[in-house]
Amino acid sequence: MSIIDDVKSVAQLIQQIDNVELYRKILDLQGEVMGLVQENSELRKEISYLSQVPGRDVVRHSHHPEETRRADHQLHRPARSN
Repeated sequence: MSIIDDVKSVAQLIQQIDNVELYRKILDLQGEVMGLVQENSELRKEISYLSQVPGRDVVRHSHHPEETRRADHQLHRPARSN
């Protein structure tokens, strides 16, 4: 079961106990999770692409995994989509 399925299951349970405020918070959480899953997918595709560029080794930064460094030491920060 994926994280999205887990959040959906929790949302359904909360809807059944009729707690509107908690249900709204879970729906907000579901939206955030979906956004993070999408961002993760995009970053994985970008890392895969960069690792295939000849002469460009991709290294993950240990403190900022969203950043990558290439063999030529250029810093690459992917654009964030909102």
